[in-house]
Amino acid sequence: MMPSAPFAPNLLWLPASVLLLGLAGCDKAAGPAAPASSAASAALPAASAAALPASSAAATLVKGIYTWGPAVETFSPCNTDKTYWLEGSEAALAPLQALAMKKADAANEAYQPIYVELQTSPADKPTDGFAVYYDGMLHLHGVVVSSPDIPESCPLLEDNEATPPIGK
Repeated sequence: MMPSAPFAPNLLWLPASVLLLGLAGCDKAAGPAAPASSAASAALPAASAAALPASSAAATLVKGIYTWGPAVETFSPCNTDKTYWLEGSEAALAPLQALAMKKADAANEAYQPIYVELQTSPADKPTDGFAVYYDGMLHLHGVVVSSPDIPESCPLLEDNEATPPIGK
């Protein structure tokens, strides 16, 4: 039987290392972050394009609806009937998932949409999994704004499917 006490410091080390990795990309010379467009977006820190990783230089700012739930990680641009699978690092997606889950918990219903402004780029067309049922795939480089409140200027069109199309 292995004693559990020697492993306790390792558990405390992991969150600190993750925090240090997150701070490693910070640069005071980059300037202050851009202000969020709504008070509700305080759930995620606003970021200016200058504060995003250098790899996002080719990324495009897109505004729309993010939906998350079991087997769903999608983005629908405002005023379109297109829905894209959204891929990205766990660190980039986790705050969006947390806000979507908070809204779903409050509504007591899964797949609650949230408004987002994201830095994305096109990703290779998916060849398997639920992602193949969507209009394509986008890679998430950074979150600029997120809010549980969807502005009237960004309607969720009826043709957008928040849940995976089963049986297609």
